[in-house]
Order: sequence, then C-alpha cells, then structure tokens
Amino acid sequence: MSELTTNSFENRLTLRKGEAARALGVSERTLHDLLKSGQIGSFKLGRAVLIPVAEIKAFISLGIQSGGK
Repeated sequence: MSELTTNSFENRLTLRKGEAARALGVSERTLHDLLKSGQIGSFKLGRAVLIPVAEIKAFISLGIQSGGK
C-alpha cells in the first residue's frame, strides 16, 4: 500500500481504521482507544468500521486548541 498523504484522502469522506491510524501517525491500538472513548467518532457499514475524515480533522483541531492536552 502506498504512503498515506493528505492529498490521498483529501477527496474522501471516510477512512478505514488502518488508514486513519496512519493519517494520525498513531498505532491502530491507540486509534481503537480513541474510538472507544468517543474522542473520534466512527460508524459501521456492513463489517467495515469507517471514520469520517471530518472527525479526524476535528480531533486534531481540538488538540491544537487545547495545547495538546
């Protein structure tokens, strides 16, 4: 799989868990914890867990606004 860059998901609305973890630069386990705690929203479509790109951007924005705390 090619490296995930901002441009590679710029036009997409959702990412799968592995893609979202790579986009955030965290492990899939860390992403799992963020999803479970509700810090990042997701939904299931069939068996796929999809994370809206807007959720990832909102999570990053909140982290920046709070000084990373």
